[in-house]
Amino acid sequence: MANIAKIKRGARAWRTGHVAELCARLWLQMKGYTILRRNWRTPVGEVDILAARRDVLVIVEVKYRPRIADGAEAISPRQQQRLQRAMAYAAAAYPPYSTLRIDVMLLAPWRWPHHIHHAWEGTA
Repeated sequence: MANIAKIKRGARAWRTGHVAELCARLWLQMKGYTILRRNWRTPVGEVDILAARRDVLVIVEVKYRPRIADGAEAISPRQQQRLQRAMAYAAAAYPPYSTLRIDVMLLAPWRWPHHIHHAWEGTA
């Protein structure tokens, strides 16, 4: 019985994350970003959203939590390092962009998305 509950909980979390990423992509598009990749699997880890606006290449990490503040706290130092490595990989894969950036999109029920620009400075 416990395994079935765990499977259902995992499926619900996947579905919630999928919807949150869809909302984040729509929000970014409304703000003028072009979505280049979603759920991009790189050798250094998965990138939720790879977007561009003008000459800026942006990796967007999406977090959905019951409260916006909980989402910001959910990004560990290890995950920050993974995003930095993904930024270096993205810079090599998409060379025409002169500026690189890592953003975080925080989502919570019944709240507008909270887009944090320059969550960590990416250098590649």
